[in-house]
Amino acid sequence: MTLGEVIQDYRLTFNLSQREFAKKCGVSNGTINMIEKEVTKDGQPVKVSMHTMKAIADGMETPLNSLMDLVGDADPEAPSQISTISASDRKFMSLFRQLSDDQKNLIIGTMNEFTKDE
Repeated sequence: MTLGEVIQDYRLTFNLSQREFAKKCGVSNGTINMIEKEVTKDGQPVKVSMHTMKAIADGMETPLNSLMDLVGDADPEAPSQISTISASDRKFMSLFRQLSDDQKNLIIGTMNEFTKDE
């Protein structure tokens, strides 16, 4: 599934508008709209930063690694499966999936420390 499909499924399941979901995640409505459409206003593929992925995971009340698994449930290097995510973030996800649960939790804790002031 693409990130846009995951978000849309979540919103429909919990009967949330794009605006309500965006507020819950702490991102703009335009960001959610572009991710769901998978293209920018200029028609370019949307690239989602890891910071935004974390905000979305938090808004969905799910661990970041679970969201990444949903988004990349096929080949983690296949652009068609995760077209809304930048190449560097795809590489991160590919490496992240190889870690043990303890290692993943350590990385997530470190990321939380880096992003808590933002």
